[in-house]
Amino acid sequence: MKLPFNYQLIIFKTLDGVMPIGEFETWLYADQKLAQWLPENVYYDLISLNFKDKHILHELDKLLANYLDKNQYLQWQLIQILTQLIQKPDDKWALVKIYDLYCHGYYFMRLLALKYGLCLIHESDDIRFAPESLTEIQQQATWLLNTLENGEIQLFESNQSDSPFHIDYIDQRSGADKQRTDLP
Repeated sequence: MKLPFNYQLIIFKTLDGVMPIGEFETWLYADQKLAQWLPENVYYDLISLNFKDKHILHELDKLLANYLDKNQYLQWQLIQILTQLIQKPDDKWALVKIYDLYCHGYYFMRLLALKYGLCLIHESDDIRFAPESLTEIQQQATWLLNTLENGEIQLFESNQSDSPFHIDYIDQRSGADKQRTDLP
């Protein structure tokens, strides 16, 4: 049985390094409700982990992997990034993250990743996008968000890679819709 998504989200944010491990540990001991969602032995092992150990993230992932739905998290994560780009198309962190995700298998975001994200990897913070570029970023993010939300693109974790978040996907968009988010 998978954990409720609100618990999974906290765990995934910890595994991704978004939530510091100390903050996770404090949350774990403060929120006793997690115990009702895990088998007793797993919960006991969880609260017995040494959160100062340098391999804690690996141990945490290994212990809880069967209770997490990585596919749901991958979709949630990408929706958050695309929503951020729609609201703020010059968000450099979001564009670099798009490029990073592209490198891990989100090949359906080629235009955003290579035209806008890649240039931010090696350049300074002085980059400013022209208004027409900001419009294109918003449009690309909107198209991609819509295709995710209506199920035309479905993400799932690949079992064929050593990387914990190598992505495969099913892209059921039309040829014309695929071309809109690809490089010419």
